[in-house]
Amino acid sequence: MEKNPRRTAVNGAFCGCSSSRIGAAEKGEYMAYCENCGAPLSENVRFCGMCGAPVNMGAEAKKYCSNCHAELDPGAVFCAECGYQVAPEPGPNPNPTPGPNPVPNPEHQPSGEPRLIGEAAGPFLYSNTKSSQYTGAYNRYLLIYEDRLELRDCRKKQKLEPVILYMRDIGLVQAEASGLIRYGCITLVMKNGERRFLFIAYRSKKGNQQIQEAVSLIRSLLL
Repeated sequence: MEKNPRRTAVNGAFCGCSSSRIGAAEKGEYMAYCENCGAPLSENVRFCGMCGAPVNMGAEAKKYCSNCHAELDPGAVFCAECGYQVAPEPGPNPNPTPGPNPVPNPEHQPSGEPRLIGEAAGPFLYSNTKSSQYTGAYNRYLLIYEDRLELRDCRKKQKLEPVILYMRDIGLVQAEASGLIRYGCITLVMKNGERRFLFIAYRSKKGNQQIQEAVSLIRSLLL
């Protein structure tokens, strides 16, 4: 058998031992052929798929013109037989196109300030004792954050310092509805055993609703 890779093309397919159509001529790519039977070789194969001959992986692979199939000189830009321009071998792209930057999900982004979950207008009286509901001033509103409660002065000229109670220190929260002679109250049982009372000024359905909503939010945030 003649071991010449320059076989005649007939209607786009090689005659001889290989009947596969070669489309590389349209792409301008290098073609590698079996040195035993001349069949085209796939990239990185160790044996010829037509005759089973081993492919010499150690030696530099011969390259052939994809137009006329003549053997190319090393580093040739044009075929010496037909003048066809040889496509350069693919290599690493020195300037790869950067992919699109991922758009962060704002819900998953860390924030320096915990989110405000809810608030209750009150007004509330904050006290350490239950008896003060009849003598104290109802002048605070409640802010419920992820990690804390804040009781702030609701007057225009704020004179009272905010009271901050952290969720990690609260063990239990209870709601007490208002009655004929008592004010509605949110009771916070601290983990150290102490109690904090938030009395609301309204002895009405409106006041009780504020208490129930605030207690539900606080319970959902307790550690």
